[in-house]
Amino acid sequence: MIFAASWAISARLHNLFRRFAPSNILIRRVHTRTGIKWGPLVGLAAAALYGLLMLATATVVRKGGPGWVDLIVLLAFWNTVKFTCLIPVSLIRLVRVRHQERVPMTEHSRLPSNPRIAERAIVLQLLRDDHDERWSRTELEPELDNVEPLALSDAIADLERHGVAVVQGEHVVASRCARHLDELGLIAI
Repeated sequence: MIFAASWAISARLHNLFRRFAPSNILIRRVHTRTGIKWGPLVGLAAAALYGLLMLATATVVRKGGPGWVDLIVLLAFWNTVKFTCLIPVSLIRLVRVRHQERVPMTEHSRLPSNPRIAERAIVLQLLRDDHDERWSRTELEPELDNVEPLALSDAIADLERHGVAVVQGEHVVASRCARHLDELGLIAI
């Protein structure tokens, strides 16, 4: 009975801290598709900030400050460790995502018989952070060199018909709906 109650309380506290603690909110934002490029910088800045806070509060405790300041030292230490671990993790994820954006199709998916693969590759290209929102068809072709030009045109037409992409003459843009789903983190790589 006591074990079950303590388990339930710890689970609720964990969810509470995960949802409302500023450091956890920041880490969750960094792990989204749009925030991943900021991961190493955010991790470095936050680790330095929390490290300085830890040193300052430890100095206050050492000079005879109140004992409750030890909790701040412990919290700052824990956040320093979290953000220090965020740096290599976000670098690895960033490299992986960039690689997947450059090579959106695997060896077994190079068959022209599956139009969904071409559509997925186009959507990933349209949602890239390191390019303007507008893509011309001539810009898309070299990025998707595994897709034949006819299959590329068919896939763009299907995406436009389903409201995922908007065709503006020779340019293709991700729809507002697709951008919003990407911001919500629902389009995952």
